Amino acid sequence: MNFNLKRNSIWAAIEVLITGISIFLLYRFVARHLGVRALGIWSLVLTTTSLARLGDIGASAGLSRFVALAMARGERIKARTYMETATITNVVLFGMLGAVLYFPLWWALAVLVPVSSLAVTRDLLPYAIASFVFMNINAVTLSALIGLQRSDLKSLVVIMAMCIQLVVAVVIVPRFGLTGLALGQVGQYVVSAAASWVLFLREIDVRHRSWFHLRFDRQSFRELIGFGVRLQALNVINFLYEPGIKLVLSAICGLEALGTFEMANRMLTQVRQVVVAPTQPLVPAFAHLWETDRAGIGPLYWKAVANLILIGGPLMLATALFSPEVSVLWLGRYNTLFVAFAAIGAVGWFINTVSVPSYLLGISSGMVRWNIVGSTIASALAPLLGIIMGYFYGPIGVITAAMFSVGLGALTVQFLNCQRFALSPLPRLASLREAIIDLLCSIAKLGEAGKALVGRLP
Repeated sequence: MNFNLKRNSIWAAIEVLITGISIFLLYRFVARHLGVRALGIWSLVLTTTSLARLGDIGASAGLSRFVALAMARGERIKARTYMETATITNVVLFGMLGAVLYFPLWWALAVLVPVSSLAVTRDLLPYAIASFVFMNINAVTLSALIGLQRSDLKSLVVIMAMCIQLVVAVVIVPRFGLTGLALGQVGQYVVSAAASWVLFLREIDVRHRSWFHLRFDRQSFRELIGFGVRLQALNVINFLYEPGIKLVLSAICGLEALGTFEMANRMLTQVRQVVVAPTQPLVPAFAHLWETDRAGIGPLYWKAVANLILIGGPLMLATALFSPEVSVLWLGRYNTLFVAFAAIGAVGWFINTVSVPSYLLGISSGMVRWNIVGSTIASALAPLLGIIMGYFYGPIGVITAAMFSVGLGALTVQFLNCQRFALSPLPRLASLREAIIDLLCSIAKLGEAGKALVGRLP
């Protein structure tokens, strides 16, 4: 079967590069106009609303897997029904969660935020909840595109939506402050969800069903939830990591340190996404091979890990080395804490990056036990160890604890999942040689394309 892996991978890399540049420009703009503290406030508000993921029943968690299997069987109507059912489920679920949690979160902010920032933080809460609701609707429609093996279209949608957020923020942040940033993020998810919905319907081409028809199917719901509930513990644990470490950092070190961490961590995770995004198509690809040709899983897994090592290592190292320059460009000055966060984070996120194919293999096969164990190690150990190390070593101690926990959890997932599937955790030499040759050929082709482009210039 043609999984469109090369095309999807190229577009995924383009997506991360463009969105990364957009986020860099957005954060730089906001930091210059409103200060790093303002970014810390917005980050904290989003963190509190993200806790509502505890109520997620997993409707969208395995949607790409189910869409891929339905399309492999030629069941286009079924594929669309899965998407519609998941969409309705998330609209109802997260709409209700947002309404129910508004007042508890409103009161909780009084405990988490200094009195001087409480009023503006509470004003942002409705926008943060709206952003959270649309983000989870958007997750369904984007996942459906991935299930169709059209991650390239998914990337195109994300790029367009991110550019819209940047434009909206630049236009209205000077006048409305953090509210402008919040409106830009809500608009980003609304546009992305609508565009990916239209593209999914175009690709699936079910002509006798109205474009605006929505059908809730109980059988599809049971299938999605039956698999999603197994993933939900994993999703909840993963979502607890970031709020946990941010709350610890805010409580021990203050909003200035949290805002600096937000920027450094966002930079690192965007670089990580440049490497990891091309692995998104592995979930439907692994699912297809799990059903039809399990012997083909090993070579695909080793090739993916080899690519992550060869590309992720140099990129993370370069990010750490050039973080002083980024600090000057982004914050307008050299920030020692930003540089330290970047250096420590680069190590932890590289280890996490190499473990991604084993993590996706567990999801695509429906066997997520070791994913849960590894994520529990990261999410539980990070804040606990962060409190201890933060007490003695301040913000550096908190972030060191966080990255140690991330790395340990990732290694647990990689080695235990590979043991379960009888695979070597690291790629064989043949896979490394193949990956190196592919990488060199791609670089050569890019060089030739660049020369041809330059030659056409007047």
